[in-house]
Order: sequence, then C-alpha cells, then structure tokens
Amino acid sequence: MLHDDYIIASEIAEYVYCNRAWWLRLAGHKNENQELLSQGSQEHIQYSRQVNAVTRLERLGRFILLLGISLLIVFVVVRLSLR
Repeated sequence: MLHDDYIIASEIAEYVYCNRAWWLRLAGHKNENQELLSQGSQEHIQYSRQVNAVTRLERLGRFILLLGISLLIVFVVVRLSLR
C-alpha cells in the first residue's frame, strides 16, 4: 500500500518484480485465484532462467570472439616475424 509521504522498499521490489501485480494490488484487486498466481510465478521464474541463459551465452560468445581475434593477431605477428 502506498503511503502519503513515502514508499517502502517492499513496494519498490514488488513493482520491479511485476508492475502489473503492484498496480492491481494498489487498485484493490484481491489475490482470488491462487492457481493463476502460481502459474504466473512459474512463468516469471522460467523467463528469468531464459534471460540468465542468454546472458551467459552472450558472454561466452564475446569471449570466443576475443579469443579468435587474439589468436589471429598472434598468427599474423608470427608470420610477419618469420619473413
């Protein structure tokens, strides 16, 4: 619940996690359907895992790209020094 003079940390966390749920609670909607809420929570968890997996793959891709560029530079420098 919003307070007149301040916002508590748990409200910020709730908004960041799911701004729609925050808005619905603020508008006075009750958590009447626990099954749907549970399903929504599972979807949030699954999405978070997907985002984390993509982030790890992106980092791995950047590492492999930098490694490839480094090896190419070493190869060129060695070839030029052998001339």
